[in-house]
This record gives sequence, C-alpha cells and structure tokens, in this order.
Amino acid sequence: MDGLFVFDQQNDIVFTQLDDKINHRLYELAKKQELLPNDAVEMNEIDTNVVVQLFSPLIASQRIMFCQFDNSYTSIQLKDNMNLVFEEFLGFLFVCIGTESVEYQQRYVGICISFIKHLCGPDIYLLKTIQMKAKILSKLLESWKYLYQNDETVLIEGMENLLINLDLKRVAQRALETASENLKRDPYSQRSHSILFVKNKLLAMCSSRSAQDLSTGDLIFLQIYCQKSVSANHDAKSDRKVDTHLVFLQGNVNGTHAGCIPHIVHICHMENDVTLIILLEYGSLAVSSGLFDVFFAVHKIRILQMQNDMDNFRPAYENLDHYIKQSLDALKKAKYNNADIEAAIKKYSSKWDLLRKKYLELFKNSDRDLILTIESNIPGLVETLKDLFRMICVECSTLLYGVQRVAEIATKIEEKLVEISEFLRVKAIQNIALGSVFKDINGLVHFIHINRSSGRIVVPIIDPENKRAPLIRKQVWNMVKMSRSYLQKGNLSLIWQDDVFFYSYFLWFEDNHGTQLKPKEIPNSTSANAIKPHVVPGVISGEFYQWLIETCFPKNNGKIKCFELYSMYVGLTSAHTLLDFNRRLVAILRDNLAGFNGFE
Repeated sequence: MDGLFVFDQQNDIVFTQLDDKINHRLYELAKKQELLPNDAVEMNEIDTNVVVQLFSPLIASQRIMFCQFDNSYTSIQLKDNMNLVFEEFLGFLFVCIGTESVEYQQRYVGICISFIKHLCGPDIYLLKTIQMKAKILSKLLESWKYLYQNDETVLIEGMENLLINLDLKRVAQRALETASENLKRDPYSQRSHSILFVKNKLLAMCSSRSAQDLSTGDLIFLQIYCQKSVSANHDAKSDRKVDTHLVFLQGNVNGTHAGCIPHIVHICHMENDVTLIILLEYGSLAVSSGLFDVFFAVHKIRILQMQNDMDNFRPAYENLDHYIKQSLDALKKAKYNNADIEAAIKKYSSKWDLLRKKYLELFKNSDRDLILTIESNIPGLVETLKDLFRMICVECSTLLYGVQRVAEIATKIEEKLVEISEFLRVKAIQNIALGSVFKDINGLVHFIHINRSSGRIVVPIIDPENKRAPLIRKQVWNMVKMSRSYLQKGNLSLIWQDDVFFYSYFLWFEDNHGTQLKPKEIPNSTSANAIKPHVVPGVISGEFYQWLIETCFPKNNGKIKCFELYSMYVGLTSAHTLLDFNRRLVAILRDNLAGFNGFE
C-alpha cells in the first residue's frame, strides 16, 4: 500500500502515484470528513481538489516548520502501520504515504526526485504541462518498484557488466565503434554514446571524444528506462521499433557540465534480449548547465529570505549573481537566431537587473521592507527562467531526427552480433561461472562485490534450481537492508548471524596503488547536519558514496576508491574465520576477473 504526491509552492498537486488501496483509503477519509457525498462513486483516482483539502493542514504545518524554523518533518508514523515521509526539492513538497518502512519510502521519494530530474531537468512543472512526462514517470516508478524487489543490480544501485572473454568483447565493441563512426557524419550527432545491454547487463559502450561522461546513476536510469518503454516510432522499412525521448542525464559528478545534460535517447530492442541505446547530446551544455544552476541558486536565496537568515544571505546572493552572469554569458555565446529566444533572454536579463539593484540597496541600507519587494519580484524571474529553459532545452525540434538511421544502425549491429547473440543471452542469465570461487571457499552461499568508484558490481546468480533459492533471495535482501541502516549511522563493517547463515558487510577505501586507507572520522548521515535533502546509501537518488569519500578524506583529489562487500556463509564457527574467507574471496575475484571487461 503506497501513494506519492508532489505539491507546488501554492500547495496544488503537480503529480500523484496511488495504488488502489491508498485511493480507497483516501475516499473513505474524504467521506468521513464530508468532503464527498455519501453516495459518491469511487473513481480510479481521487479528485485532486479533495486530496489538497485532506492534506492542507499537514502541508501548512510542514511549510511553517521549514520556512520559520528550518526544522521540517522528515517522517510521521501513524497507527495501522501507516507512515508519511516528506522531502522538499526546489520548493516542491514530496509526500509519500504507505505501510512500507520509513527507510524504503525515503528511498522511493529520492528515486522519484532523481527520475524527475532525468525527465524534466530542474523544471518540475513540466509534469503538469507535458502529460507524457507524467506518464513516463509513473511507468518508471512502477518498473523501479518491481526491479527493486527482484533485481540485485537495482537493489544495490550498481551496474553489472556482462563478463565475457576479450575476443567476444572486441566483436561487440567494434560494432559500436562502427555505429559511432556513422553517427559522426551528421551535425546533430557529434557528441554521442552507443550502449549495448543484454537483459540488464552492460555488454559494451562507445562514446565520442567530445561527449560528457555518464554516471552510474545515468546508466541505471537507462537500464530501467529500457525495460519500460512508453511510446514508439515505427520504422516500416526495417520493421524495427525505436523509442525516442528527451532526457536530462546527470553526468559524472566531477564533469564540466554535470547536473543537466540534454540528450535525445533512441532505444532499439533487438533479438535475444539485446538492446541498443544511442544517446545524442544536443544544444549548448554551458547554457543548460548554467540555467540548471540558477534554478537552485534562486531556490536557496528564497529559503534564506523566508527563514530570515541574514548571516548566509549575502553569500547566497553572490552565488546567484555569479550563476546568472555565467548563464547570460553562455546564452550570448550560443547566438540563437530565434526572435522568441532573444526576447526571452532580454527579459531574463532585465528582470535580474531590477532584482540585483534591490539586493544591493538592501545590503546598503538594511531596510527589511525591501525583502518584501524582492520576494514579489522573484516569481517573475523564475517564470522567465522556465520559459528560457523550455524554449532552449525542452522544445527540441530535432527530437525525431535520425530515427530511421538508428534503426539502420541497429540492423547492422545485429548482423555483426548474430553469431554470438544467443550465447550472450544465455550468458546474461548465468553471467559468469563462479564455481571455482565457491569450491575454494567452504560455506560461501552468496556475495556481492561493488566498486563504488566505477559503479561496477560482481554478483553470482542465485540458482533457481536450488531448493533454498527463495530463502537465499529473501536473506540477501534483508542483509542489504540491515547493512545500509548501520552504514547510515557510520558503521563501515558489520558481522552477524541467525539460525542458518553468517552475514557480513564491509566498506573500505583504497588509493590508486591498492593500499587500504582508514578515515580519521566516519560520518553519520542520519544526523541533523549530515546531508540535505535526505540521501540514502546508493547512487540514483544522490551521490552518497561521493559524499562519504569527501567527508572521510577532504583532500582526496579524486584519487580514493571505495569498495563494498556483502557475503553470506553457512557452517562458519567464528568471526575470525569469516574475515579470513572474505580476504580470500576479494583476492580470488581480483585475480580471476582482472582480464574481464568492467572489473576494476
């Protein structure tokens, strides 16, 4: 039983995702409060006006706690095992209600925010103005909920490579390189990525030199996106389906334009569960990332104004001024030959000039009445910012460009893979034979090894023929859940046992030479001063591991790697034996898999 609501600054609903049980519960509550007539017929989805009336007291309280005291609710536990979880993002309030644990609902809200950023960039109102965006988001959330319960890569939030020998790897890589060369011939395809998935595993990837790096979160988003295609363009000539959409990928956290990189994504489903993804960067990345930064800077200064936090007010203004100047410079260099865009740029610049003068006057005279004037003028700046973002980054005239070309490229790639595609499909089910690992380490039942610096994971398949498979799967999910709860509190290692298994979780850091490093202080992400908004362990809903490295090693300069190991054993007699076996497990994996693609 769960439901999700997104409210804007005026407490109107922008997006809802409800299951039948929550919908029924809300209908009963609305009747009880006489918001609906007793003879009202229950609909598939309750009227949004009724939802607003039901939630308005709670939302008003949340806004007051946030705006006046900077001490908003994170969750509320109700009777009947019902929980409410709150999160704010760019002035929009996310409310999740359900019977799942608070930790799960916090992750669900974080995933929703991440998906919205990928679909809409910083303009959440697109969910209301472009109906297809809301439909895609609904399908993505449903897909994530299923995969989170059934797919270890989505549970762990890592990318699993299809581990094949170098000869087969070269066949797939050459096929993608051929596709990349074909794309370079077109002006719209100079910055591109070509990616091959087999089921949920990454087979190969080829990127043009000028393209921005993709993050692990981007790849997982694309993996989930592939499994829930929403609309399709049908190429009659090749009889091949190509799904084409506009997305905003986050990019590498240390990248030049990380945060909002517009892409046209073409998804082509081929035979034997092979999927080709072609990503085309478009537009000026300096413009899109510049406008993206301004959205956040405006939101930050509005919060400080509402909270009357004058100590941090001046730095926030300086950041806003910097980002707006940066965006205006990028817009000027882009040279748009479009009268509407040029008019919007002038309006954006003039709106800021007016506000800037008011801010400078406020700093000079300390007249608090000027804050009211400033607050009344900010909505105009925000609307102009949205108009610019939509005209430049969303209303893409080249969205359907190259659909037929992509289908043709997919056909050529499929021809190159035809002799090995069935083998790849079977390999994706079994992935890698780790029999020798289990033979060398007595009692080993299951493990998950993750390189958080590259986002790659190695995990054996839980054999469905094994009579204990359902129990093992259940305990793996419980192991991950328990480990994460302790990790958030600052525990990097954990060993425990029940009546059947021994379990362990370890997180550690290494330098580029493989030397293990010990942090002086381990942060607690559940503390009030840790991370805002709330970030749970993972990479999709926030760079938790990047934050962990930067907090543990402030002067790391990107040279520190982070690893995790989950393991399950049966029959062990002591924690000391488990530690020895884990060391052997990591050593065997590094020795045996060093020649495979993706294991670093």
